[in-house]
Amino acid sequence: MPGTFDWEPNDIDEQEIYRTLVTEMESGAEQRRKKGEPKRRYTMTFNRNRVDADEIYDFYKANEGRYGNFTFVHPITEETMTARFDTDIFSRQNAHALIYTFGISVIEILPTEGGGD
Repeated sequence: MPGTFDWEPNDIDEQEIYRTLVTEMESGAEQRRKKGEPKRRYTMTFNRNRVDADEIYDFYKANEGRYGNFTFVHPITEETMTARFDTDIFSRQNAHALIYTFGISVIEILPTEGGGD
C-alpha cells in the first residue's frame, strides 16, 4: 500500500549504511568493492495516545512490514524519499492505557532497487 509516513517522532537517529564487499586473500591482503550507493536508515521513537498509535500501527500493517514501500517525509528537513520498514516486527508498550511507546526504523529505497509495490 503506497502512502506517506509523515508522523513526527519524539526523537530520530540517522545512520548512513555503506555496502562494501571485502575479500581477504590468503596472503592477508584485502580486496574491497563498493556495492552501490549508501542507504540511509532512520530510527524513531514515539510516545502517542491510543488513537495516534493505532493510526501508525495500521499504516505498518497496510504495508505488511518490510514488504511495502511508501513515501517517507523526514521530520526535520521535510525531505521526501521512498522507504520501507526495517523489520517485520512491530512492538509497542502501553503505559496505563494512556500512552503507547514504540520505535520504528525505516530504510531508504534507492531508485535502482525494487520494492513490494
